[in-house]
Amino acid sequence: MSPPSTTCCAGRIFPPSCRRCRGGRAIRRAWGIATAVLALIAILVALRANRGAPPNVLLVTLDTTRADHIGAYGDRRAQTPHLDRLAAEGVTFERAITAAPLTLPAHVSLFTGLYPFAHGVRNNGNFALSEGIPTLATALHAGGYRTAAFVSAFVLDRRYGLARGFDRYDDGVGLERRGDRTAAAVDSWLSERSQDHRPYFIWMHLYDPHDPYDPPPPFREAFADLPYDGEIAFDDRVVGALIDRVRRSDSDPSTLVAVVGDHGESLGEHGEATHGMFVYESDVRVPMILWWPGRLPAGRRVPALVRSIDLAPTLLAAAVCRGSPARRARACCRSLTGNGTARARRTAKRTFPACT
Repeated sequence: MSPPSTTCCAGRIFPPSCRRCRGGRAIRRAWGIATAVLALIAILVALRANRGAPPNVLLVTLDTTRADHIGAYGDRRAQTPHLDRLAAEGVTFERAITAAPLTLPAHVSLFTGLYPFAHGVRNNGNFALSEGIPTLATALHAGGYRTAAFVSAFVLDRRYGLARGFDRYDDGVGLERRGDRTAAAVDSWLSERSQDHRPYFIWMHLYDPHDPYDPPPPFREAFADLPYDGEIAFDDRVVGALIDRVRRSDSDPSTLVAVVGDHGESLGEHGEATHGMFVYESDVRVPMILWWPGRLPAGRRVPALVRSIDLAPTLLAAAVCRGSPARRARACCRSLTGNGTARARRTAKRTFPACT
């Protein structure tokens, strides 16, 4: 597949002209999308063409979560029944790679479809996203969505630029808050707006697997020797409770759920205790699951390499917002899908840390 023109540059959500990126060979090369994601976008666009109302969109980001510590990704010791069920009923990307092994740059890449060298947020705390760069939230808000974000750590405070496009940005968390408290805030927001029938976009960020590893009871006792896995098991329960609420209350429009890790954790591999310095698989391979009952193929597993920056265009393809952002999203999807068949991605390149 030939790379798209520079009107859809650098993996951006929208295809406006971009002087910074125009003509850059490396950026055009970065637009190569894995075959599976191309096919999924085509499926989503076709599904949206046959439906009247846009779906609700629920994005759950799991901080510091390795894919290989989840049951659906092969860890037989894991206690992640809710994530495993989502995977069984949805689409599981087996080799999803994040754009950065740090929370803020990884999330900015997730929301913009840009690598850190393009969006400029290269570390935690020292950079903020430019107001001129569109995000998944600004696109959906402009398309008529109610938008709300609920984060669990100070590193994603509004001062760093991700609050744009959200009607509510719940970041009053101190240094961090437990995932069940973040989920309770989501539940309250949904209850308060139960009579508002506009589609919603909710982003819930869970921070529990980040060090120090100290899961709450009963996971503390059950995972006394594996506290990191206990934190993941705790977040699995939090996600499961929220999905159960969606199952009970969902009508029309339905809800598209995306669960994705922001980055992994070394756990002592390669001489690194946690994360942020290297780009080994332990740091950059993350879980990515899409769940949309009746509209996405249940139990599909995608072995090809995909990137976290591919997710925002995929969600926009499902929403297909009205107005100018909608036209841009459709144009971007046309560039992504093209007319031919793309080859599966076999390699992925990463350059980090923040000094690059």
